[in-house]
Amino acid sequence: MVVNQSKTELMMMQIGKTILPEKITLLGSEMSVLKEMKVLGVTFDNRLHLDAQLSNVMKKAQRMISGLKVIREKLSEEQFLRVATAQYYSAMYYGIQVWLNDSSVKSQKEKLNVLHYKLLRVALMDWKRDFPREMLDLLGRSKPGEFADYSFASTIIKCTISNEPARQAEMIKKNSYNTRRNPDKQKFYNNAMGRVGWQAIWNRMSYIVPKLNF
Repeated sequence: MVVNQSKTELMMMQIGKTILPEKITLLGSEMSVLKEMKVLGVTFDNRLHLDAQLSNVMKKAQRMISGLKVIREKLSEEQFLRVATAQYYSAMYYGIQVWLNDSSVKSQKEKLNVLHYKLLRVALMDWKRDFPREMLDLLGRSKPGEFADYSFASTIIKCTISNEPARQAEMIKKNSYNTRRNPDKQKFYNNAMGRVGWQAIWNRMSYIVPKLNF
């Protein structure tokens, strides 16, 4: 395999107190070993913790709030909320169902709630912070935890309606039967392993749904 070093990043997973090298030599070229990596817009470290993602989101949200304050008086409340939904919330909630419940992020959830309400105060031009959170909730924007639960539940429901696990199982079975690399086609496929997570979707649902809190 030919490696394009300018397009290649390397990170080693760290377990316990394992000491990792800072650099390695690959095909005669020296590469740095990263402690953090960003994949599909989500940042994680070499212990698979996602607090770096939370830090990035909070910095981005703070910058955007400063800019939104400038344009608030030029827009109606409805126009402002449309802009906020398209720009602010889309950035703040990106991939949130993946990273919000990470063990390294859970204890910092309130920081996200503060940013959420800070944006809503701008929408109502509540510069002196006179309005209680209950009044801000009337603007109809989900808090981070609520949106994470909703998007995760929505994914599960779509997966169930489309019968996706069973469909994927049949595709795996069909491909395994048709491949030329399979010398014994009748024994290659294990029906118990074909389903996602080794379980039918209804069994997985019985575990997941009670954790959604609604």
